[in-house]
Amino acid sequence: MSRTDGGGASGYVVDTAELHGLVRRLHNIGADYLAPGCAAEPGRVTDRTALATEALGGFPGAAELADRHRRAAARMVDLLTEIRAELATTRVELGRAADRFTDTETEVGTLLRAVAAR
Repeated sequence: MSRTDGGGASGYVVDTAELHGLVRRLHNIGADYLAPGCAAEPGRVTDRTALATEALGGFPGAAELADRHRRAAARMVDLLTEIRAELATTRVELGRAADRFTDTETEVGTLLRAVAAR
């Protein structure tokens, strides 16, 4: 069901079902990437990307390679932490927006029923 933005002057139309669908999809993404113990949890990423220097043996430049790998893995964890924070914030903000649209839709329905009853 589509509704105008309230003033009706802009002609902007919001599909509330689509908005609620977006909130559900974002919630599912959050379940995959924000839940404790999920594959994207920074500690698990660090554990899975660890590269032991001894695994490289006596290759020339092994220490430098291990150090570069360690720095890249640390950067990946930093980026993942930022993404998780942004995702959590977006999920909360989008949920609030969906609630506001639902409240407005309910109020408009109530007003229309009151007018129809007159």
